[in-house]
Amino acid sequence: MWNPFFFVAFPPQVFGFLSGLTMLASMPLQFLNVPMYNYIAANDDFAVMNYIFVGLFIGFLSLPVVVYIILIKSPEKNKQRYIKNISTNEPSSTTL
Repeated sequence: MWNPFFFVAFPPQVFGFLSGLTMLASMPLQFLNVPMYNYIAANDDFAVMNYIFVGLFIGFLSLPVVVYIILIKSPEKNKQRYIKNISTNEPSSTTL
């Protein structure tokens, strides 16, 4: 889910680095699956995990909103992806 955001928001030269960094950062969270399952099995209580997943879902859902704001509403904030046309000082469709 994060890879398209990295590709759009940052220069293509750092895409591999950011993608790998994201995978490294997510690995500890993947190891939480077993303790979460053990908690649910021991307590027979899904409410706590449901609240955690709702918080994660809201966090993931905010990502497309941020991308929309950066790219559509204010393309001038994304200067790394566009070359300015010297005569009109407008971003051209040619990407770096």
